[in-house]
Amino acid sequence: MTNAPSNLIQDILSSAQFLSRLPIHKFYNLNETPKFKTSSYTYGVAGILISLPAALIAVLCVWLGLSVWVSAILTVAAGIVTTGALHEDGLADMADGFWGGHTITRKLAIMRDSAIGTYGVLALILSFALRTALLATVFSATDYAACAAVLAIGGLSRFSMLWPWSTLPQARKADELTSEDNQEITAKEAESLAAKFGAPDQSVFTKSIAFAVPALVLLGFALPPIAMVTSLVFGAAAVVCITGLSRHHIKGHTGDTLGATQQFCEIGLYLGACIAI
Repeated sequence: MTNAPSNLIQDILSSAQFLSRLPIHKFYNLNETPKFKTSSYTYGVAGILISLPAALIAVLCVWLGLSVWVSAILTVAAGIVTTGALHEDGLADMADGFWGGHTITRKLAIMRDSAIGTYGVLALILSFALRTALLATVFSATDYAACAAVLAIGGLSRFSMLWPWSTLPQARKADELTSEDNQEITAKEAESLAAKFGAPDQSVFTKSIAFAVPALVLLGFALPPIAMVTSLVFGAAAVVCITGLSRHHIKGHTGDTLGATQQFCEIGLYLGACIAI
């Protein structure tokens, strides 16, 4: 067994392992669930690491001369396989809960249910279709540089999860709900990974900005300056949108809304790039 890496490397690898299905634990002795308060600042770099398989598929597709649509489909699929559809699952659960329930408690209960409903299915279809179409546009305009865009957007979209996570309260914390909701909420629903392992605060988000710089550099390499700026503007707007929706519907965040944030941000980043590319 390889000796434990330094704290920084440990935090990066722990974050990458938590956010993906990469078999990092086979090479390093990592905690099963990282302490979010002290390790989540690395999400920008961990997102790049998680996106490496998809970027390699993108390189292979370009090298083989495959069509932009085939390349985009295979690249997006590689990303889904790498994460085990973790973020897609959050998006589907959020869609079902936000628009399938009438009270905060009911929305949270629907989001915890493993079954998928109509809203969730539609959200997944739209997410996959949009990401594939937008990435195909990037492929057609940038060729190999699209591979760098996959890495950059993978890092930035994971970094974006820290904003609602650090600025919104935990939605499943019983004392954050109304008195009517408190009568219905169960002990299981009041639990969360953040409650067990700590949640990042705004100081962690501030620290994480430095670890988003590598992704920004990659985005600058992949896109012309105006397309890079437009991409960042649309990505930020998407994060603000999902944060507002979470505050409106459940007065806080859950793991599902954080996964949905990654999906919203990824779509926003690609959309902004395609508008100006």
